[in-house]
Amino acid sequence: MTIDDTQSNEKKIPLARFPPPSPKTEKIPLSSKTKRIAGKRTKADSHPPPPQKKTSNTQRIPQPPPQLVPKTATPDIPPLKQAAPASQIQKGPVGKRRPTVRLNSRRPASKETVSEVGSPPVAKQAVPAKILHQHKEGPIPVEGRPWSNSQGMEFSAIEPGLFMMGSPRCEADRWSNEIEHPVRITRGFCLGKYPVTQGEWKQVMHSDLKRQRQKSIVAKLRDRSKTGNRVPMTYINWKDCRAFCKRLTDLEHSAGSLARKWQYDLPTEAQWEYACRSDSDMPFSVGNGFNLTRKDANFGRLQSSPTEVGAYSPNAWGLHDMQGNAWEWCLDWHARYPKQEQIDPMGPAKGDDRVIRGGCFFSKGQRSCRSANRGQAESWSRNWRIGFRVAIVPNPAY
Repeated sequence: MTIDDTQSNEKKIPLARFPPPSPKTEKIPLSSKTKRIAGKRTKADSHPPPPQKKTSNTQRIPQPPPQLVPKTATPDIPPLKQAAPASQIQKGPVGKRRPTVRLNSRRPASKETVSEVGSPPVAKQAVPAKILHQHKEGPIPVEGRPWSNSQGMEFSAIEPGLFMMGSPRCEADRWSNEIEHPVRITRGFCLGKYPVTQGEWKQVMHSDLKRQRQKSIVAKLRDRSKTGNRVPMTYINWKDCRAFCKRLTDLEHSAGSLARKWQYDLPTEAQWEYACRSDSDMPFSVGNGFNLTRKDANFGRLQSSPTEVGAYSPNAWGLHDMQGNAWEWCLDWHARYPKQEQIDPMGPAKGDDRVIRGGCFFSKGQRSCRSANRGQAESWSRNWRIGFRVAIVPNPAY
């Protein structure tokens, strides 16, 4: 044996894919049910698997340490999925950041949450005395609904509209001063269902028919008046009617029964005729429309006197005694009609006589009781044929 052979024998190392088994482990035949599969054992094995050496290929490669991010770079905000609902968020001091609310929430943020997150709550400001007074005002007349005040007076609501004022040339018994022209009423108002009675006059003005009769010159010559709480009040001039409306307005405002932007006053001539016609273009608003009988109104009774209000049927808008029984004062001065369209006409600024409408029981025929008929009288005149009716109109001071 040469030296080379001895050196080669010493250097020879047995090539084995797996390390030799340890002396403690026992060999298991291949036919056994408990053979090892990929280094693992089944439930039938009662011995642990042999230890395996890690080769150089399976060594763990060292990884660089994680980089630390400054705290200011990413804000500490919890994820949206872990955010608590708005109802479970506890209120904190004003000015601190609140937890983020889920963006897909259907419930809008409350005013309390917004004020706490954004800015401190604003102190409640005192309401001015003028606004408090407006909140305490009385009710307001509503279009299309009846109205009654604290004095027991009843009113019908008149809605705005357009109508032909005056009479056409083909109408029987017409006068030449009844020039037909269109008139537009732009604001609704209320008109009394009945003429003002003696009982209502006494309740507001603390006076009666007897005292008013003593102020009249006509009463000394002829008196056809009638006493009764439900009889129309007569022996009053135009100024007496305005004084009644002003006193009634003050009483209703003080009692809180009427808002201050409304007031009582005489109706204008256009308002009176518009309410009398009640959306009709015929000469009369009661009866058959063409002729007036004594069953429809109180007229043509030369030896009689005014009757109690409501004794005859009303027109289509619920107004009684618009034709006959007693003349009624209007707000306008008497003047010639214009031919062009008018919008809420108030009449001329000055004149000699005031307008009266409706006719009375002393009228000989139906001519004076037509819807378009116009009468006139001195504003200071007091007699037993003229009464008045009250309207609720907007107060020009508001």
